[in-house]
Amino acid sequence: MRTLMMAVAMAGLAVDFAAAAEVNVPQCYVLVKREVEVAAQEPGLLDAFEVEKGEAVEAEALVAKIDSSQAEMKHQVTQAEYQAAVYQAKNDVNVKFSKASEGVALAELEKAKDAVDLRKGGIANAVSTAEMRRLDLSWVKAKLGIEQALMEFEVAKLTAKVKQTEMAAAALDIKRRQIKSPINGVVIDVFKEKGEWVQAGEPVATIVQMDVLKVEGYVNIKFKPVTIRAKLTGDQLVEFTGKITFVNPVVEIGGPYRISADISNRQDSTGDWLLRPGLETTMTIHLDGTPTAAQPAQRK
Repeated sequence: MRTLMMAVAMAGLAVDFAAAAEVNVPQCYVLVKREVEVAAQEPGLLDAFEVEKGEAVEAEALVAKIDSSQAEMKHQVTQAEYQAAVYQAKNDVNVKFSKASEGVALAELEKAKDAVDLRKGGIANAVSTAEMRRLDLSWVKAKLGIEQALMEFEVAKLTAKVKQTEMAAAALDIKRRQIKSPINGVVIDVFKEKGEWVQAGEPVATIVQMDVLKVEGYVNIKFKPVTIRAKLTGDQLVEFTGKITFVNPVVEIGGPYRISADISNRQDSTGDWLLRPGLETTMTIHLDGTPTAAQPAQRK
């Protein structure tokens, strides 16, 4: 991954800070806290490229789009299949018919049994044994038909769930062809243009976070709030507040620790960011835990 980080010059301070209220670290550098190479998730032809170098973007903003016509057609097919499956899953006509058929078969069987009883009493034209067996088989078949219809009804419900998942997968396939920014930031580089082919995992742009940067320097103390002072164009002296977020556990030669502080950046009246990566600053570490408020730009 490309990086904007610059080498940090050491400013080792071998002073006893026990009685001090503040510690000045004279040579520090503004560094990028977060830099992202936005890459394609699927291979394909870029049919849209929505950003340019130097443009500010928000998180989830569309950077580029890969042709998704085939994926969209697949989504339409799966959507239709899902709707048909849902309709089938709600259709219990076969269950109702099977239950009705079982009722008719049972009624015919009961009527035949009554006729058999009459034959035993000497009444002529009674139902034969073979007919009784056929009616009994018809009733059993009708009962099994209910079970079959219920099973098919449950299968239809499961099929609807499968089609719903396929539809969601098709929608995700479309979404994966939309290349979006994961952060708020500024586009510092673009590697592709509309109409070019990209492979999965191939970066199309680099975006850096500008609202929060970090400043690094060397000092032999640990976590404290800080004030950063930077000279801008025209010798404007501007202050920013922040806090130390990292202390390197490895002690450098001479005793200092390398430290990093997160700094909330600000914009001027034109919308440009005041702090920029690579800018040299000074850092004041407030040992008493009470940093001074950020000061407006001053002429020096």
